[in-house]
Amino acid sequence: MTGPQVDGRLGRQFVGHDPDNNDYLTRPRLAAAPRWDRDRYWPMPDGNFPLNQGDAPECTGYGTAHELALGPVQVLGMTPSYAHRRYLRNVEEDRRQGRIFTGGATVAATMRAARMDGLITGYLWNKGLSDTVDALTNVGPVCLGTTWRSDMFRPDPDGRLHCTGGDAGGHFYVLAARVRNHPKFGAGCWLVNTWGRRWGVGVPQLNLTAGCAFIVDDDLHELLADTGESVIMRDFFEPPPGAPFHATRVSRTFHTRQHKTVRRDIEFDTFAEAIGSGRRPCAICRPTED
Repeated sequence: MTGPQVDGRLGRQFVGHDPDNNDYLTRPRLAAAPRWDRDRYWPMPDGNFPLNQGDAPECTGYGTAHELALGPVQVLGMTPSYAHRRYLRNVEEDRRQGRIFTGGATVAATMRAARMDGLITGYLWNKGLSDTVDALTNVGPVCLGTTWRSDMFRPDPDGRLHCTGGDAGGHFYVLAARVRNHPKFGAGCWLVNTWGRRWGVGVPQLNLTAGCAFIVDDDLHELLADTGESVIMRDFFEPPPGAPFHATRVSRTFHTRQHKTVRRDIEFDTFAEAIGSGRRPCAICRPTED
């Protein structure tokens, strides 16, 4: 069970991994569907984001609200009052299972409460870094419950989060973007925290001006190995949306998403990016800037 929390905002309680989770894993679903290996951002809608849980241990409620607000399906109406109600439901579900804490809730109760209330049809667990990254890239935002270490309270000015120091407690937060090769940090993910606009940095691709931090793969792997929980709030996977344009590595032309007979070795998110690669538009599918 999670020990005393150093900071009152750290409200993820951990009572051990349920062996039954092995019957509800993302890996079989991911293996059965086409998958992309690319950068992926799941943006927030316009609004008062990121939310701020204040000093209360309500990260499971506020993190749930963030997950619902983030793409690919942006649920509107995610407010602090809604997040608070979700937290109370998480606590209620824990108590129904015989777990009573002085504050906070488990990830399992958070998922069950969301399913029981009809917010989601189901949820699936990621085992380790590979599953987490694949789910984030191909399905949607990923909810994490991990140890929060003492050096994680304040990211660097450029957004890098250092996952070092002593165990300060457990926290619940959401991964919202996958970056394969950040120019300064390398491979990693952008997380969205629930501590308001005075924490972290902005990520324009997520439509956020603050509240984000970058966690590199090695650190994420270590957090997941140390009692980490990674779960996606979906039990059905749709084919991932592709980039608007693509090309093969040996070709000097690029194509639209609809030109399906061409292998997709390289993807371009914009027409300008495709042109900038030195390729020309395909004469058959006729890519345009619009």
